[in-house]
Amino acid sequence: MFEGRLHLSGKYIAQNIGKNVVLEGFLTKMSSDGKSVELTTFDKQKINVTLSQPYSDEVSGIMQVFGTVRSKSAIAAESYVRFPPEEVGKEEFDPEDHNDCMTVLHVTEYQNLLKSVDIVTKADDNETNMNEFPDDEDM
Repeated sequence: MFEGRLHLSGKYIAQNIGKNVVLEGFLTKMSSDGKSVELTTFDKQKINVTLSQPYSDEVSGIMQVFGTVRSKSAIAAESYVRFPPEEVGKEEFDPEDHNDCMTVLHVTEYQNLLKSVDIVTKADDNETNMNEFPDDEDM
């Protein structure tokens, strides 16, 4: 079965050791061999990311990492996407808005919706699978 990923900001990393996550941040440092990078998350946390493939591009822009939390400040990445500075316009992306969104997801526990493949709701105590569409005669 597919296991979803938690979408986190840096301050929630320590609470999710061993879990699959998605994390974004500014790419701030790279090791000499390119096998690890440092991200500064939008909430100012420094996270060390071990990469599955060496990184050889510029140390700038935003990186989105898909991986497993190893410690309160480290992630083992399975994959990543880098967004160069020229693709991340200040008008189009606001790190503070991103932080607000991550806080709302965490506080309201909407992470469970993002993690699940089949979205299930409770209506009148009857579980309804949102991936199933009603027959024409039910409408």
